[in-house]
Amino acid sequence: MTDITEINEKEMKLQKMNRLLESLMEVSQAVLDMNTYEELFDVVIEKAVDAIDAANYGAVLMRDEDDFVTIIAQRGYDSNSIEDFKLPIQNTFLWKFTEGKLDKPLIIYDIPKVARKYPEIMPPDYDLFIKSSLSTPITINGEVVAIISVDSSRKNVFDDHDIEMMTLLRSQIELVIRNMRLYQQVVLVSQTDPLTGIYNRGYFESTVDAIIKKAIRYDETFCLALIDLNNLKIVNDLFGHDIGDKYIQNFVSIIKQGVRESDLLARFGGDEFIVVFHNCDPIQLTDRLEHINREFMKEELLENQSIVQSFSYGIAKFPQDSEKYNELVHISDERMYHYKRILKSGMYYKLND
Repeated sequence: MTDITEINEKEMKLQKMNRLLESLMEVSQAVLDMNTYEELFDVVIEKAVDAIDAANYGAVLMRDEDDFVTIIAQRGYDSNSIEDFKLPIQNTFLWKFTEGKLDKPLIIYDIPKVARKYPEIMPPDYDLFIKSSLSTPITINGEVVAIISVDSSRKNVFDDHDIEMMTLLRSQIELVIRNMRLYQQVVLVSQTDPLTGIYNRGYFESTVDAIIKKAIRYDETFCLALIDLNNLKIVNDLFGHDIGDKYIQNFVSIIKQGVRESDLLARFGGDEFIVVFHNCDPIQLTDRLEHINREFMKEELLENQSIVQSFSYGIAKFPQDSEKYNELVHISDERMYHYKRILKSGMYYKLND
């Protein structure tokens, strides 16, 4: 006859497994609102520590391109004490015990004993308040991207059921990350111009409203510049669209040198581009764009062909010219065509001789 205590234990374990699964389903549904792995793993480690009874602490170690791991989410630890934590992945307990075969969860029952064997991980004088650990790799497309570890201040507290819980956690998180990456790829495609890799008009216009609201709230200024590539249609007609595409790509490459990370650059359509330049005035921006234009003119588009690459531009200042996006675009567009008329008249070259 089966012992009633054993039945109750199995039911409790099943309930905890179901609760963990429900929690992970919530994470999966919320992932569309998460922008970083830090946000994702902060929720994950909380669920893991709550679900595994023996766990007092938890941490997520994220692997970087240099094969170091750093802690990007944790529960229970002192944030200041782990702020500078950085370790080669080859020096983690999980790597040492599996000899680099990171394919399943691992229990370390007695960390102080293990630490004496691997002083490169834990210095001999280190205060080992963590006595046991349960870790699992998170693997995407055959590559370990992170290690999730739940820890205890007591020895020999994790068991096979905890392994099952961690295995479930691992499989679900790997699925969530794959979905998160797919979603990010879809979002990136929807926001960027495929030829140049910069933002497209749709993303720019969905973002500029927030920029204007922030500028109004904090009494900030910015310049909006509309830029048009000169004679792109002629280049396309005479030399083909491949050369025209190169003209566009050359421009983006050189304009990026004058656009700061805080600025917003986008392809507005065809041969037009639009930029929000923060914390500058039209005179400073004019000098910057003129310098970029002169450098752009020096660039060779096609060997043995005297094609001059250049652009026209117009600048509107927020809020002096307007506080409305459409009006700023209209003003900068008018000023851009005034610039074009100067170019066609030859006055530009006289002024810049």
